Amino acid sequence: MNLSFEPSFNQTNVTTAPNIEVNQQHMLNAFNSNLAQTLLPLTVVLWFYLVIGFLGNSLVMFVYWARKKPMRDDRYFIPLLALMDLISCVVSSGTGIHAQTHPLMFDNNVGCKMAAFLGILFACVSADFLLVIAIERYIKLCRPFGRQMTIFIKKAIIVVITLFGLVLSVPALGIYQVEEIPKMRNMYGIQAWQCTDMKDKGQATGHTVYKVSLFVVTITRFVILFFCYGNISWVIFRQGKFRQRMGSVVSCTSATSVSYTDDAGKSIGMNKQNSEGSKSEDVKKSNKTDLNGRQTLLNRNQPHLGSVADRKITKRNQSVASMAGSVARRESRADRQGIRLTVIFILITSIYIVTYGPKVWLMIEQSLNRDFWSTVPQGQLLLYRFLHTFYIFNNIVNPIVYGIMDRRFRAECKKRFTRCQ
Repeated sequence: MNLSFEPSFNQTNVTTAPNIEVNQQHMLNAFNSNLAQTLLPLTVVLWFYLVIGFLGNSLVMFVYWARKKPMRDDRYFIPLLALMDLISCVVSSGTGIHAQTHPLMFDNNVGCKMAAFLGILFACVSADFLLVIAIERYIKLCRPFGRQMTIFIKKAIIVVITLFGLVLSVPALGIYQVEEIPKMRNMYGIQAWQCTDMKDKGQATGHTVYKVSLFVVTITRFVILFFCYGNISWVIFRQGKFRQRMGSVVSCTSATSVSYTDDAGKSIGMNKQNSEGSKSEDVKKSNKTDLNGRQTLLNRNQPHLGSVADRKITKRNQSVASMAGSVARRESRADRQGIRLTVIFILITSIYIVTYGPKVWLMIEQSLNRDFWSTVPQGQLLLYRFLHTFYIFNNIVNPIVYGIMDRRFRAECKKRFTRCQ
């Protein structure tokens, strides 16, 4: 996390007259206002992140934690991810807004350290929740008969994720601090402050090791996410091909069942005709039989027994077919819901990778060049700062994706707001 701003003074458009005595505070305000005006579009974007992230993630938590029915196992981490995204969005966007509006006047050392610490902590925890969700989906779809995540394991994972985030973020308390911008004093004789990592050459090695560690952890997350969702995508593709083949088999089976039912109906009709014919013959034969009438009773009951047996067989086959069809429909519906949820997580993870990519690149640039922000041209400063804060978009996108793609989430939202009305 870097909140430093050092304008390219050879390109700044603030006009000053060295021979005119100007109050240092007024001059600092003039420089600060000019740079803040340049960064105003980014400030508006950060306000958008803050409002949408707060409202959207609050809605997700409300929908999942206020419901009376127990939460489904595959959605256990969703409200927790929303909570981490909400806190991360508020901390990162709020700190960024202050940094854009006071680019040369960030003189609160405690605020600087806490902003760096909390920003890294909740960004790491949020990213690790995405990682755990990917692993859980991988186990469910690619290892369905293996050991699954129980509630106890999930709670233990939450503790481990939190501790790991603390390990990664605690060093930021010692690395980031408020420092004076030397160029402002050297060129204009005024004090300007920025929140940045210390440029003490004696601690340069430790800073480099820390940033390399963050870089390695981020790349490791990317690799694991690619592995999990790559295998998941392949399994979904194979299941789709299998369903297509099974669909053709089911259609053939249905046609066979229908023809069998027709044949059974025809046989029942024939039995009825035979029964009626046999009844007329029984009348004729009744004069020829003995006084006990055994032959007449036998001939009269045989067709009736055959027709009843055929009806029972037909009804049993129809009930079995309908039961199999209903089970298949329920399984197909559950599979579609599971696949839809997996696609949602794949999309969210893809957005995470895209939004964190520029952050990783700028992290490398800052590690290689300690004065990176001082060398950025004035005309490109807004673009670079936008790329530097683009990772916050990952914290606001989840509710948007749920609202567009998750039918169950939309239904729950509608139910909640209908009750409120």
